[in-house]
Formats: sequence, structure tokens, C-alpha cells
Amino acid sequence: MKLLKSCQITGFILIVSSLIMAGCATTTGITGSVDPSAEAEKSSLIEVQNKSLAKKVSITSFKNKVVNDLLNVQVEIANDFSSTRELQYRFSWFDAAGFEIEQEGGRWQPIVMHGGSVTTLRAVAPNPTVKSYKIVLREL
Repeated sequence: MKLLKSCQITGFILIVSSLIMAGCATTTGITGSVDPSAEAEKSSLIEVQNKSLAKKVSITSFKNKVVNDLLNVQVEIANDFSSTRELQYRFSWFDAAGFEIEQEGGRWQPIVMHGGSVTTLRAVAPNPTVKSYKIVLREL
């Protein structure tokens, strides 16, 4: 149990470090991706694309499981400010070779996050060939 807690703390520190180090890019959202077979490398796959948004919203955890051959994912995000944020998110799905599956299928979903709140985003892969995913957040 102590080892699991230590791994969670280490993972959180790596996520925060990655967010801080990647904060200099200039596009429009936060992107995080995970290969479920590489649990230990999750935090190294997070990329912050917008310095302003990275200061307002943080990705606090990624969880994955396979149910009936479909990848199920859960991503928790936190609004780090006291004001309400209007965001959109979408999941992109990738096969084992890294090709995006159903490229046009990833619709932007709106969410409203009140100050200091944590929101859980969940999705199920569209088919069993999915081996990894990416989540993109953008501010409205």
C-alpha cells in the first residue's frame, strides 16, 4: 500500500513538472495522452500547449481499464482558480501504430468548471483496435 501511495505521489510530481516545463508552447489547449500499457510513463506524455490555460486548469490523474476489449479512460481535471471556466474537451483515439482512429468522430464537448472544482471526464474507445488516446482541452 505504501509503495502504491509512493508511486501516486511520484506520478503527481512528474505530471506537475511536465506541465510547468512544457508551459512555453503557444497553441490553444492542454493535451495529455496515455498508452495504457505504459502506466509508469503517463506523466511524460503530458504536453501543455497554452501557458495561460496551464495556469488555470491542471490534469490531476489518468486512469485506464479494458472492459469487453474496449479501452475505458477517466481523466480528472481541476480548475485551479476561484473563477468559473468554460472549456471544451475531446478524446482522440489511436491504434497500435499510432494512427488516429475515427478522426472526424472526436466532437468537442462543453464543460463548465466552477472555481476550485475537480471534474472527471470519461470516455470509451470506439473499437477494440484502440491502444492509446489523447485528450485535448481548450478554453472558450
